[in-house]
Amino acid sequence: MSENPFQAPQVTPTQDGEGVAPLAKKGPVSIIVFGVLNIVFAIIDICVLAGTIVLLADVEIAVPWIVPVIERIYQHSVGGPLLMINIGLGSLVSILLLVAGILLLMNRRMGRTFSNAYGIYTILRPACVVVAFVLWPQFREIPDQDGMPFDMISVVWFSMIYPMIYPVLLLIFINRPRVKAALH
Repeated sequence: MSENPFQAPQVTPTQDGEGVAPLAKKGPVSIIVFGVLNIVFAIIDICVLAGTIVLLADVEIAVPWIVPVIERIYQHSVGGPLLMINIGLGSLVSILLLVAGILLLMNRRMGRTFSNAYGIYTILRPACVVVAFVLWPQFREIPDQDGMPFDMISVVWFSMIYPMIYPVLLLIFINRPRVKAALH
């Protein structure tokens, strides 16, 4: 038998005499898609966190319209500690997401577990921020500087609601019965 790559594959006879071998079962494509997306988003998260740390270390290099907002939040009695906690947890969760993506590509069940942990954390974090705004009214009263309005609706949309789209999709697709069955 030759090793011709253009030759049709040989089929093996089956019990029913049809002469067709059963196709190998492939896992759901969503495992590969979300494995790759987890890795991509983890790398983006790590880059953003590194940029935030550099920004907080030397605010003079920041874009001029970001500097006043970051300084006001960082120097605020409630906002500063929350920002530091968010950076610390964000670092851990980004690493967790990277590991989850790698494990999903390896078809490991732990990748699904880590992805679920990431999804739940990423959905609960904005809810905690909203509670902080409700419980601590002084946090809402970050003063304007240089006539620049602190647009809370934009902050809520871009920092809380918009980033929840991926975790919600991740939780929906990664918890389907077919995906659960394909991971070992």
